[in-house]
Amino acid sequence: MTAVRSGHPYPTSSVTNNDRSSYLGPRIPPEVEGMTRHLKDLDKDVFRKILKAVVGALEGNDSSESVKVIQETTSVSEEQLSFVISGAYTLLRVAFRQSASTLKQEVFKEDLKELR
Repeated sequence: MTAVRSGHPYPTSSVTNNDRSSYLGPRIPPEVEGMTRHLKDLDKDVFRKILKAVVGALEGNDSSESVKVIQETTSVSEEQLSFVISGAYTLLRVAFRQSASTLKQEVFKEDLKELR
């Protein structure tokens, strides 16, 4: 008899404290998974610049110039930059949709640590 494997399109979150799921939901979005793989060798200052551009985009600003400057002034590949921007955008968009009472800072930090 063969075992039946359930094929999930997205990896499941490993958050286990108090049987709660991540604020991202029961499955980590593929954009966030892709981002985490590309963060390992990314400089913190570059990541901060990317986050500024993403926050600007979420606020409705055109961040294409910021992204262009990041590309021109760093050694980050276009592929790596695309993955990090996409993942950060998804991560923050979901977080900003949560009310302050729903998403506590400590929970947010825990969930981000779990993504490593």
